[in-house]
Amino acid sequence: MKQIHKLLLPILSLIFLLSLNYCNKENPQQAKSEKNTNQILKTNRYKTLEKQISYLLNEHSNYVKAQFKTISTLDEFDRAFFEQTQFIQNNSARNFFRSVQSSLRNNNLSGGVMSISYTSLTVVNGKYAGIQYSFHSDGKNVTISKSANNNGKVIKALYQYDTKGRLLDVKEYKGDKLFSKKTHKIII
Repeated sequence: MKQIHKLLLPILSLIFLLSLNYCNKENPQQAKSEKNTNQILKTNRYKTLEKQISYLLNEHSNYVKAQFKTISTLDEFDRAFFEQTQFIQNNSARNFFRSVQSSLRNNNLSGGVMSISYTSLTVVNGKYAGIQYSFHSDGKNVTISKSANNNGKVIKALYQYDTKGRLLDVKEYKGDKLFSKKTHKIII
């Protein structure tokens, strides 16, 4: 009887492990469905023009934080200016993006030209600055610029978004000098 108990325990353990393995095996149909669901979720995350540009501006902000530390011609105000992307959440910007999105959705290329611009008193690195924002769309692409004056020098960021390729081309200037150029892309 003792020998049966000694053999029974390993056999039951083996059966238990095999049943766990069987239960944990992925159903190929279920795995395919989950993959499609994840792809749809990822695509929907960037469904609107505003979300696409917001995502890419955030990517660029992270790039600026990492790369601009070593540029000696920039002071702390300059770095903070180029890093800030909160302007995308402004109501004027949101309304602009909704109008462009509607135009793109309806293929309204003839009436697709839109522009807005405004100046905002904004705190940059603890200092108030009048920042000028400009948004323009030709019905296919979007161009955003922001500029400010820092100690007599104009600093400017130019963001050009290609709606078809989901590319954001960014150029940053201090005075007349282009000191940074970077392209970001949404990969789905």
